[in-house]
Amino acid sequence: AQRLFDEGMKLYKQGTAESLRSYIETLKKALRLYQNIGDKKSQAVILNNIGRVYDSLGDKQQALKFYNQSLPLTIEVGNKSGQATTLNNIGLVYNSLGDKQQALKFYNQSLPLTIEV
Repeated sequence: AQRLFDEGMKLYKQGTAESLRSYIETLKKALRLYQNIGDKKSQAVILNNIGRVYDSLGDKQQALKFYNQSLPLTIEVGNKSGQATTLNNIGLVYNSLGDKQQALKFYNQSLPLTIEV
């Protein structure tokens, strides 16, 4: 799983639309392995990363789907930094979709966690 994650980072750094799509597929393979061993912290990180890439590719609904899968895992494992990041990322998507009230809701959840960590 870690090897796949590392390989994926190389694809991410290339920054092309094609390499980003390959990055998503590589992360999905790593995610399945982390799910098999029950590593929820790594699952949350990968889900958040997949969401970030979908967001950068302009697929906001897919981004939200993956962020919303990441969030409960970050809460479950007590990763407040990851939780703050994911909440902020959700806010960013809503902001880019023009839903300022929804964005503010998530930013307001992220802020105290960010301050805490």
